[in-house]
Amino acid sequence: MRTKTTAAITPTNVFIGSLPLRGLLLGQSMMTTLHVCLFREIQIFFKWLYSFNKNRYVKSMTQIIAGVDEVGRGPWAGPVVTAAVILPPNFSALDALNDSKKLSATKRNELSAIILRECDCSIAQASVQEIDTLNIRGATLLAMRRAIEGLQQTPQLALIDGRDTVPDAPCPTRAVIGGDGSEACISAASIIAKVYSCLLYTSPSPRDGL
Repeated sequence: MRTKTTAAITPTNVFIGSLPLRGLLLGQSMMTTLHVCLFREIQIFFKWLYSFNKNRYVKSMTQIIAGVDEVGRGPWAGPVVTAAVILPPNFSALDALNDSKKLSATKRNELSAIILRECDCSIAQASVQEIDTLNIRGATLLAMRRAIEGLQQTPQLALIDGRDTVPDAPCPTRAVIGGDGSEACISAASIIAKVYSCLLYTSPSPRDGL
């Protein structure tokens, strides 16, 4: 007499519709593994990014590097305003720096006060008459040179927001497209230039051409 055997029900031979449970569990396991691997890769990337930015900032502290930016290049009248900033080691508001256009007026004013208090800063202008004589680009570069020259320290390098380097500057200059959002020293320059320009245009004088 044959004994009827019944196969044990295990994940390897149970079907849900036409999909084997084994395959389902395998798929879930693979997805879990994929998520863990992806999470680890993201962690590694952000650790590298943090290390890269930190090393770049620390490296900049071994050199005297100024950031230079302008504001007012597009107005129909009035001077063009530029600023140059050298950030000190352990600058207290480093993480808050950004392109001045992306900050609220309140935040700009707050950061401007910190920058002016802690950093080597210089603000310069090119007049309406100089704009008329040199054109807006030439006047902007002139004002940037004046801003660099007005710093207490002579930088070893000046990073200039935009596409232009500054002729006849007291140090080498390097153009950085989008620098006001990527280089902390340029962000700082953009902030104090913007705040100064806003004050200038709210209280214009006859020589400003307004």
